[in-house]
Amino acid sequence: MPKRYTIRLMREAEKGLRRIHRDERKRLEAEILALAENPRPRQSISLQGTRNGYRLRWREWRIVYRIYEDEALVLVVLVGHRKDVYRGL
Repeated sequence: MPKRYTIRLMREAEKGLRRIHRDERKRLEAEILALAENPRPRQSISLQGTRNGYRLRWREWRIVYRIYEDEALVLVVLVGHRKDVYRGL
């Protein structure tokens, strides 16, 4: 049976999600929940300068997260528009 990860959102990620239109937010939430099954989907990119940081993109939105293997945890750090999301890192 494949390992299932716990998903946690940092406060900044929650704020970012609340700012997004409802229809797009639902899709982003589905993308985030899918990380519990597969935290490294084919379209994810490892972030340079971080040990366990990844980014997932959907349209103009970005989900920045970290994977903690020992805890089976995916920590969503930021969610936001591509022009703004990397400023918070």
